[in-house]
Amino acid sequence: MTGRRLLTPLALTLAIALIAGACGSDDVAETTAATQAATTAAPTTAATTTEAPGSGIGADGSGLKVGVIFDGPLLDGGWNESHSAAIDRVQEAYPGIEVTRIEGANPGQRAQLALEELASQGHQLILATGSSHTEDILTINEDYPDSKFATVGGTLLADNLAQYFTAIEQIRYLHGMMAGLLTETGVVGFVSGFPVPIEVRTLNAVALGVEAVNPDARMEVLWVNSWYDPDLEREAARTLFEAGADVIVSDMSSPGIPSFADREGLLFTSYDQDLSEVNPDSWMGGFRIRWDAYYKKAVEDMIAGAWGPELYYGGIAEGMLVEATYGPAVTSEILDAIEEKKEQLVSGSFEVFRGPITDNEGVERVGDGESLGLVEVQGCCDWLVSFLEGASLPT
Repeated sequence: MTGRRLLTPLALTLAIALIAGACGSDDVAETTAATQAATTAAPTTAATTTEAPGSGIGADGSGLKVGVIFDGPLLDGGWNESHSAAIDRVQEAYPGIEVTRIEGANPGQRAQLALEELASQGHQLILATGSSHTEDILTINEDYPDSKFATVGGTLLADNLAQYFTAIEQIRYLHGMMAGLLTETGVVGFVSGFPVPIEVRTLNAVALGVEAVNPDARMEVLWVNSWYDPDLEREAARTLFEAGADVIVSDMSSPGIPSFADREGLLFTSYDQDLSEVNPDSWMGGFRIRWDAYYKKAVEDMIAGAWGPELYYGGIAEGMLVEATYGPAVTSEILDAIEEKKEQLVSGSFEVFRGPITDNEGVERVGDGESLGLVEVQGCCDWLVSFLEGASLPT
């Protein structure tokens, strides 16, 4: 039963709950009132406002309106909050820009309405922080050619659409190593929201890291069909615990898994958080994403009149992934092993998805000595590595 997906009844219950929650009213007035955050102009400073040739935007960002949509609550303690904090740092660097944030812009009608609202209000740069926002942008972007859009985690480009993401597989491989070295039961749990390619890529990276240090371990995987639901996440942790997991690698951000881990004596790591002070005993270690590595570049390109559609992909070497504080369970020997592998990732002498890699159906996915290219790695994965024997992706 290595890597099997647990409790089909639970997954069905979660899916029903999600569908039920999606059946409410979605009229335009309600959506706008519920999701529109205040437009905030950055404080003025003595920075020069000399315009870049042809852009109409000052060197301090004056004249540039930036809109940001979030696929959940702004202050979620993780994903969305890290994007918002990155925007704050960009405003510090370019105090002339004006920023509008819209939270709760779930993929679909809400996101499309939010994007249209920002574009119609003259926002020249519109950032979408949800990994499912690409289709929403492609629904409306041709109607707003003067707006430049960028969204996270995809590979599709258009004249006014760019994509950006971080090489999350780098840090998650290290966490897989950490989990594999720390588990005493030989079972590592993994929890994520939806089996979209970037999350499957994360799962594969964790699995490869576990396998590298503890090939006799196994992984148990659960998808909770939500990006933020403390109750569902807590129930997922319970399910994994009952299946024998004593370490959980979570791609979620709510307090659900941390609270359960504290109560039951599990170790965990979550997504884009440092919970070393909040959950000091159960916290293994984690990471923070510095999205401003891309956001600053996008603003600089807008100021220079040089913005263009691109696939931006930054990792540890680019400063887009920063390690969080490690917990007390992580020994100096484990830290040494992680640091050695991290140095190899930074130097390029090691790549997570360098072959040979075979999936769990026996198909070669990356040839010996070959690596996934930029487009391939950003679009990865719709397959599971061989270590996840017997596991399958929900359809």
